[in-house]
Amino acid sequence: MRRLAVACAIVMALAVGAPASVAFADGPSTAEQVETLSAEAAEAFNEEDYERAIDKFQQAYELQPVPNLLYNIGHTYEQLEEWDKAREYYDEFIRSPDVDSEARELALERVDAIREIQEVEAQEEVADKEELDEEPDEQIDDIEQPDMVPAYATLGAGVAMVGAGALTGIFASGNADRITDTDLAYDERRDAQSRARTQGLVADGFYVVGIVTTAVGGYLLFSATSTDADGGDDLAGKRSITPWIGTDHAGFGLHLDF
Repeated sequence: MRRLAVACAIVMALAVGAPASVAFADGPSTAEQVETLSAEAAEAFNEEDYERAIDKFQQAYELQPVPNLLYNIGHTYEQLEEWDKAREYYDEFIRSPDVDSEARELALERVDAIREIQEVEAQEEVADKEELDEEPDEQIDDIEQPDMVPAYATLGAGVAMVGAGALTGIFASGNADRITDTDLAYDERRDAQSRARTQGLVADGFYVVGIVTTAVGGYLLFSATSTDADGGDDLAGKRSITPWIGTDHAGFGLHLDF
């Protein structure tokens, strides 16, 4: 019996610095099992196999409820940073009637240290949560705004060419009216006819190029303004603008799929 008490005290002191153990009341068979389990637990602790150490300490405590085993279990949970479990076993050790005042004071110090650690972790958790709550606004501010200059420039150029086509068409129409003017000489009417034909072709060219350019500018503008909050195009693959040219007119079509 004396050999078991001394062995347990040495195992616990070397493994986790626990207070001195108390003598066992059971017979040699149980005492030998507790001694073996305590030694295996101490070996596992020194190898940093804390889960196995806890299991061995708990098996030993089930055979014989020695308070020092509670301290060792609490200390092992502390290595795993499972603070609530560690405090639970330290508290149970402190409440045990067979614990001397010095050992109880040591356990109280460990409980206070764990409480301080938990308070710091709680403050850090609150700070991290506040930082995460602020991140969405920062992300929104960081979103790059679309460059509207190419869209407006292209759209403006298209409108300008359509306007030029309309103006040239007016000139062509004026020359066409002169063709039937009998007050003019034949050469003047022939010259007016040639200018009207040329201006008509130029006007048609301005119209076609202007309409296509306007369509491209509208597409660029539409693409820029429909970009979602994450910078992605939520209508990508769902829209198309197709210019078309007929025998006597031109235009473009916008197609959307929902």
